[in-house]
Amino acid sequence: MPTAIASQAIVLSIAAAVWSVLHNGLGSLGFEYSFPRNTTRLACQEDITATDYMRTTVYFPSHGDRLEGWFYQPLPTPEVQPPVIIMGHGLGAQKDMSLHPYAEQFAQAGMAVLVIDYRGFGGSDGEVRHWVSWTRHTQDYQAALDYVLSGGLGEGRLDLERVALWGISYSGGHALVTAAKEANHGKVKAVVANEPYLLGTGNIAKAVADRPLHVVARLLLAGVVDKIRELSGRGPVYVKLVGDMDGLAVLGMNPQELAFSRGNRTGPPIRIGGWKNLVTARFLIDNLGYKPMSYVDKLKCPVLLVGGTKDYLCPIENIRKAAELIGDKALVLERPYGHIELHKRGTDPEELAPIIEWLRRQFGMQPEHVDTHPLEPPAETEGTVEVA
Repeated sequence: MPTAIASQAIVLSIAAAVWSVLHNGLGSLGFEYSFPRNTTRLACQEDITATDYMRTTVYFPSHGDRLEGWFYQPLPTPEVQPPVIIMGHGLGAQKDMSLHPYAEQFAQAGMAVLVIDYRGFGGSDGEVRHWVSWTRHTQDYQAALDYVLSGGLGEGRLDLERVALWGISYSGGHALVTAAKEANHGKVKAVVANEPYLLGTGNIAKAVADRPLHVVARLLLAGVVDKIRELSGRGPVYVKLVGDMDGLAVLGMNPQELAFSRGNRTGPPIRIGGWKNLVTARFLIDNLGYKPMSYVDKLKCPVLLVGGTKDYLCPIENIRKAAELIGDKALVLERPYGHIELHKRGTDPEELAPIIEWLRRQFGMQPEHVDTHPLEPPAETEGTVEVA
C-alpha cells in the first residue's frame, strides 16, 4: 500500500508542478533557490596541537573540485607508522558537526585520521552547495582513499597497509560501498559503519506512512522540479533537511526528536561554509536507486556494524541482514537507542571504547582498554553479537 500511495503522489506532484508553472510561474512553487557559500573563517577551523595529537587542515582534489579535510596525527610520533581511518559525515552534514570528538579519541588511541567534507559542504569547494548525492559522496570517499594511498599525507608517515573507512548513517552506506568496490584490491583493512543507511525502500515507505500525503507529494514535487533544473543546467531547488512531520523537510521528526537533535542550542548553528538546514531536493529522486545492501556481500575485510534497536530511519533489522550477507567477517554491536540519540551518545568514551579496541585489533595493535561491551561473538551467533 505505501508503494502505491507513493506512486500516486509522484503523479500528483508532476501534475501539480506543471499546472503551477503554467498558470503562476516558477516562483509560485515557494521553494528556496539560493544558497551562497560563506567563506568567513571560524575558530573551529584553526589547527590544534594537544599533548597527545595534532590536527592540521589538508586539501586534495575530487572530480575537478578541491576537498578540505582535517588530518589528525597521534603524539608523540609513534615509532611504528600508525594506521589511518578515513571519515565522512552523514546526510547533509559536514566535519564540524560532531566528528571531531570521534577523530580526537581515535588519534588519542594511536591512530591517524582524515576527516573530509564532501564537495559543496563545509570547507570544500563545489558551488552547488549542499548537493546530497550518493554518487558524488562515494566518489569523494574514493578520492580521499586515493589521496591517502598515494602518500598525500606525507611519504613514510603512515602505514598504508592499514587503512579503515568509517561512516555514520548515510555515510555508513558510503563506507561500505567504497570498501566493496575496492574489495579485490585489498586497499581497505576494515570498515566501521555506524547506524548505516542500507536500503531506501523501507525508509521511504516509513516516511509515507508517517507523514501527511500532501507533504510527501510536495517533497516529491520539489525533487522533480530540481531534477529538471539540474538536467537543464539551471540552479538548484532546496528543501529543509530536518523539520517537523508536517513541514517541507526530508527528515520529519516529532517534537521530542527535534528538541533532542537541537540540544541546548537556541539559534541557528554557525558552521563552516555557512551551513544551513537545506539540501538539494533532487536527492529525493536520485536516492531511489541507492542500495548499499546490494554491495555488502562483496566485502572481504572485517566490518563492524553499529545499530540502534529503536532506530526507524536505519532499522536494526537491515543491519542484521547485512551482517548475514557479509558473513563471518561481520560483527554487530547493538545499542538501545534511536537514530539521533545513538549519534549523540556515540562519542561518549564508554560507547566508543569497544569500537576503538575493535579497530586496534584489526590493525594488529595492542589493546589499551578493558571492553565494557565485549565484541567477541559467542559461537552460536555466527559472527554477530548483540549488546544491550
